[in-house]
Amino acid sequence: MGGHGHGEPYKVPDASIYKIENVPKLVEVKEALARQGLKDPWLR
Repeated sequence: MGGHGHGEPYKVPDASIYKIENVPKLVEVKEALARQGLKDPWLR
């Protein structure tokens, strides 16, 4: 009843493996905000 024997706990992946450039919609948002003068790290 204690949840034993179900395998290892889930490992959360590191956020650094995800890139904004791999998501077209985020690239659009980045460019739109850049036109308004906003810069990094606004989208992180």
